[in-house]
Amino acid sequence: MSKTAKGKRPVYFEDPQTDKVLAIVMALIGEVSVLRERLDTIERLLEAKDILAIR
Repeated sequence: MSKTAKGKRPVYFEDPQTDKVLAIVMALIGEVSVLRERLDTIERLLEAKDILAIR
């Protein structure tokens, strides 16, 4: 099974470099969102076990 995308990347701006920057920023936003969710989970678990008092 092939893991390569079919078709071309969507174009949002006239400058292709701007589209690349947008793709990078969107990927970083996704990573930060996941990290925040994981950190929140870890903090809640530590609080529930009285290991850490944050609030």
